[in-house]
Amino acid sequence: MQIFSQKRWPAQPSWREFDDFALEFTPSAESPLIDKELVRLEQLVDDARRSLAQARLEAKVISAEGADVFQVQLCLPHDRKFCLPDGVIAYCWPITLPEGSAVTVKPGSGIVAEFSRLSFGGLTSFFAFNLAIADGERKVSARFVLNLPLDGAPVDRRERILQSLLSNRAEVLRFLLLLLAEAGTDAAGILRIPTPFQQGESGNGPGSMGVPLFETMVRALDRQPEKLEQVARLVDDLQKTPGSKDLLPEGFELVWQPIWNAYKRMKS
Repeated sequence: MQIFSQKRWPAQPSWREFDDFALEFTPSAESPLIDKELVRLEQLVDDARRSLAQARLEAKVISAEGADVFQVQLCLPHDRKFCLPDGVIAYCWPITLPEGSAVTVKPGSGIVAEFSRLSFGGLTSFFAFNLAIADGERKVSARFVLNLPLDGAPVDRRERILQSLLSNRAEVLRFLLLLLAEAGTDAAGILRIPTPFQQGESGNGPGSMGVPLFETMVRALDRQPEKLEQVARLVDDLQKTPGSKDLLPEGFELVWQPIWNAYKRMKS
């Protein structure tokens, strides 16, 4: 039984034969595929986003009730004003808080948004913004985050946040390894490196911090010495915070100080 067509195609069909299957299409200015009103709304939201990004907003921290309760105001410089396109509504909130804490951004000058009773952990320079506009069934929105200058924060904010993140020697050890990691190093692999405490070591003497950290510092001195400056900043921050100096691996100073001195001689 014959199941294939007897029609035979040319071995090498010409371009003219292919053109027979193509139809010329010229889009019309009134094409229903383009929703001009939706495009207009999207442009308004984009204009509002650009206006906020260029407004030079600043976050000012004001002490409120108690030592660790604060008020934060988003302010414009004295010589600047901020406006939103008609119909666009803007909301913002610190990224350390849920979106339910968002407040409306008020166009104009001076204070454009305000947050009260923030905890110390809630203080941040990163603020999320949501822009929205609606016209009938058409709705357009956009979300983005701005890193704003933070003025008036507690002077020990960096050290206290660092202390809350690095609460034991194992975390500090792994953080040091991440700071010194070379480009392309698998961070997950570093985090899987067993610490001396996981290996059941006593934690006494310079060897208790483990060979990987020593080797990594020596390799950084040779290949990427600038990474040692990040370690130096971490060490300084830990030494400024009461009790945090003890979080450094046992015997760390014995090998760190000679390596740091060698780096400073290289720079001089």
